[in-house]
Amino acid sequence: MDFVKENSYASVTSLAGQPDADAFVASADVVAIAIVDDEDGADALAFRKATACSHTVKKAVTTSAAVAGKVRYLAPPGVAPGVRAPH
Repeated sequence: MDFVKENSYASVTSLAGQPDADAFVASADVVAIAIVDDEDGADALAFRKATACSHTVKKAVTTSAAVAGKVRYLAPPGVAPGVRAPH
């Protein structure tokens, strides 16, 4: 049962703004940050579910517009950078 609980939802760090995000990004080689409207909402929960088994990636969520404005990511193959991948 502990395995199921531990691997159902990822632990995430809450980022209040850009200084927190900068420190978080600098703290690991690979990080994932979800920009959400509500840190307790459906999008944040979906992010936690989707990343639950990614134990080597540090994860965070934020509602900060400043952080959202500086987000960059690598697109999956076949998807142009800067375009959201289809779900």
